[in-house]
Amino acid sequence: MPRDLTGEKFEKLTVIGWDHYKYQGINKRHYWLCKCECGNTKVVSASNLLRGATRSCGCLREKKCEFRPQLRGVLRMIKQRCNDPTSKHYKNYGARGINVCAEWSGKEGVSNFVEWAMQSGYAPGLTIDRIDNNKGYSPDNCRWATMKEQSNNKGNNIKITINGETRTLTQWCEHYNVPYNNTRNRYVALGWDIEDALFTPKFEKPISGKRYGKTRGKTQCLMK
Repeated sequence: MPRDLTGEKFEKLTVIGWDHYKYQGINKRHYWLCKCECGNTKVVSASNLLRGATRSCGCLREKKCEFRPQLRGVLRMIKQRCNDPTSKHYKNYGARGINVCAEWSGKEGVSNFVEWAMQSGYAPGLTIDRIDNNKGYSPDNCRWATMKEQSNNKGNNIKITINGETRTLTQWCEHYNVPYNNTRNRYVALGWDIEDALFTPKFEKPISGKRYGKTRGKTQCLMK
């Protein structure tokens, strides 16, 4: 009897138990019954499981085929903004030294990118987001995020520290359930103290009366 693979997981497949064996030439090949994360079952040879040749019931391949054109377009957009000086976005990417890693460039670039995307939780509606905005596009610096999550990671966000915790102004407004546009106008355009901007009722004057001037940009403020 070969090595017992029962209970072991191989990508999306979990081995339920041994199924059968058959000879291929003089070699005896063992097959195992597996359950996929999608709910389907599939009988797979031990060799295919152990060398990673089969990683799902087939649903992973179907998703790759389904999303490949979409993901190819995402990668093309990334390369344009990083490599094409005529792109309107080049000044914010390529001109700043933001590049595309070798793994996602060249002949196998699309396949590698699609593989990474599917393993990293890609789904329609998500956008690619760089974790560190000063670094390029690579598997270790990218993730899939909603538009809201990506917005909170932009380099031009207003970041504010309150009682030792730093969040974007958008996140603080959500935390305190106050309107963003009104709060931003008070804080950035009118120069209100952040506490006044967040907590003064609409149409009322700032409680503390503190003013810090207009056009703050990135700012930190400590509330005690």
